[in-house]
Amino acid sequence: MNTRPIVYLKEAIAEIDELYTDYELIRSGLGERFYSALAKQTSRIASNPEMYGIIEDGMRACPLLKFPQVIYYKIESNLILIVAVQHGRVDWNFWRKRLP
Repeated sequence: MNTRPIVYLKEAIAEIDELYTDYELIRSGLGERFYSALAKQTSRIASNPEMYGIIEDGMRACPLLKFPQVIYYKIESNLILIVAVQHGRVDWNFWRKRLP
């Protein structure tokens, strides 16, 4: 199986860290479950990046299983760029200001 490396924008890393902390405050261990769900989906994205649909301008959206967040990513020439991990109800156009 050919997988592409995953690269995270610094804003996406900050979102993930904040979500982990928030989930741990809700219930001990919930942050770890969030990380596990995120790892599972990013692995799927790396293995089959075109699996999830384009929402606009090459941006794709992959829902997290058992959590309300969505992974927003773009397929670049040799890598997958994770642009954001946001709640599915957030206006998804926010990612535009993160890209050049």
